[in-house]
Amino acid sequence: MAERTSVTACLAVICEALKRLKLQPKKTLRAAEQERREIAAEREAYRQQMSKVSVERLVFGHLRIRVG
Repeated sequence: MAERTSVTACLAVICEALKRLKLQPKKTLRAAEQERREIAAEREAYRQQMSKVSVERLVFGHLRIRVG
């Protein structure tokens, strides 16, 4: 993220923000479904599609990320 947006964040800060928002961490790091071939293909297609989206258009919840 820092390379594309010049926005950096410490893992501890992210964890604290998630805690304050009462968001639970994932119980597993990788879902078993990700191993299936068709799911892997869908995830790759999604990544390629998202790589074309301008970071200025991204919105996370109620926060809009401003770049520059």
